[in-house]
Amino acid sequence: MDPVELPLTDIPATRLADALLERLHTEKLASSLEYYTSIENILMSAISVVRSSLNSFSAINRIPPEILASILQSVPSLLIQLPPPGVPTMWPRPSIRSSSEALPLTLVCHHWRQVALAEPSLWSSIDTDNMPPMTRVKASALKVYSGGAPNEGLDAVTTHGLRIAELHLLVVPKYHSLHDHHCLRFPAPRLEYLTLSRTAGGDRSIKNPSFLFQGDAPRLRVLVMQSISWLPKNRFANLTHLCISDALKSGYTPPWRLPELLTFLSGCPGLQDLALSGLKSLVNDDDTTAAITFRDLRRLSLRRLSVNPFAWILTHVLSRVPITMCLLELNCDTQPVLLSTLQHAGPTDGITGLTVTTIGNRFVYTASGAPCGIRIERYVHLGCADCWQWKSTLWSIWPLDGVRELRIDKHALIELGNPLRLLDLLPSLTTLVISDCSKRACPSKSRCKDATENKTWLFLMLYTLAGAGSFDDSDDFPIPCPRLSTLRVWLLTGIDTPTVFNDLTATRARRGYPIEHLIVDCRVDKPHTLWDVSRHVTSFRRGVVNESPSMELPGIQDVYDMCK
Repeated sequence: MDPVELPLTDIPATRLADALLERLHTEKLASSLEYYTSIENILMSAISVVRSSLNSFSAINRIPPEILASILQSVPSLLIQLPPPGVPTMWPRPSIRSSSEALPLTLVCHHWRQVALAEPSLWSSIDTDNMPPMTRVKASALKVYSGGAPNEGLDAVTTHGLRIAELHLLVVPKYHSLHDHHCLRFPAPRLEYLTLSRTAGGDRSIKNPSFLFQGDAPRLRVLVMQSISWLPKNRFANLTHLCISDALKSGYTPPWRLPELLTFLSGCPGLQDLALSGLKSLVNDDDTTAAITFRDLRRLSLRRLSVNPFAWILTHVLSRVPITMCLLELNCDTQPVLLSTLQHAGPTDGITGLTVTTIGNRFVYTASGAPCGIRIERYVHLGCADCWQWKSTLWSIWPLDGVRELRIDKHALIELGNPLRLLDLLPSLTTLVISDCSKRACPSKSRCKDATENKTWLFLMLYTLAGAGSFDDSDDFPIPCPRLSTLRVWLLTGIDTPTVFNDLTATRARRGYPIEHLIVDCRVDKPHTLWDVSRHVTSFRRGVVNESPSMELPGIQDVYDMCK
């Protein structure tokens, strides 16, 4: 009886593969080259199908394609870092990424290649010097970066101006003038993030520029202008973040003056975050420009400005809501004008946290509260009378009777001299953090080395907290910070004797102002058994901790992140 022949569709693939292999052995060298070439092509396609099936059993390939695409989007790194370094403010980060870094994803396997090529967002970030095929981008919004020199890529991208959501232009003046370049002369209805940066030279002849993007950029939210010598005439109703800086540190004074800046700002009513750095713009002595009040301005960062711009901006840029300010790289010559201005412009009440540190050659004063705060950084010049006036006057700008937390480091205590002039202003203080050295650069390595073993600065602080020049039974001196309940101290090295802590806790407990929680950490401890504080405090912890505690306060740290 003849065997029953099954249709090919009913024969298992394994039997077909065995039959094909046996047939090939039988027909070996019996057919033409074209015959075997065609079989090879068929088998390669079959192997590709088999491998794809094998890969489908892998856990990563069982992820739905849309989730895999979302994971792959995090592979390319950010193409640029904005806003410019040293300009502290909170920004919506630019989402433009290096599309070229997505290419290796297409070589992993056929499935990944299909998913990657089908995901437009992987290819929508465009570097005009290394453009991906526009067919991959499909209809998604474009994010464009140009390094400065004009090229065909930039020309090609600007033909798709209606789709551009982010545009970052680094301009080299020897190639073209930023304002006159055609890349700013197309409607940009989807544009949300714009960076204009000049690398060198100057556009000093431009004093009255026309409207950017033909006046059509209604969705623009973030504008960063680095070393640009003119101001747009546009009204940006939806602009929330604005940074104007002299990134070149050239000291060039732009043709516009501060009242003109205020005119531009008046066209940005929704502004929430304003950062100004290195500006040399001036204001006439007889200026009568009225102040402008924003409805939502919450953060103001001023850096490396001279006296007049500092004071003028603080009195002319106002907000209806509480505002957080960062005033950075101040010189002591700003002291008389600026301190009187800050009394009205800063957080006049509600301060609950205070940080006093020294970073490099800068004295840093940070005050925060809900929902506002201020950070002041000024340079310290040895032997300068104005610098001393800064330190002695700073505490009197705002009321500190509501401060509940103080963080102070060794170098700030040394600069302060007598800590009582600060502690007497803090009747509500409950938490005190004292650090031997902050995480940042030490202002003087030699001074730090000398003071590592000599802890006079610490003993003076602890004596002051006990209400006397020494620990004794006298009750003649009032106890500062009567509500202090938590004391944390971090030291580079342990102390030879903990008697100073024993006496402090005992004295405050006897006077009716006990410290409930004591924490003493150090990087390198010195073993001893003379600790006798447990009977005077509720909890006591001593340990080895490599890193000093953070000197930053919540809220202010968010504003200052970009300065790191």
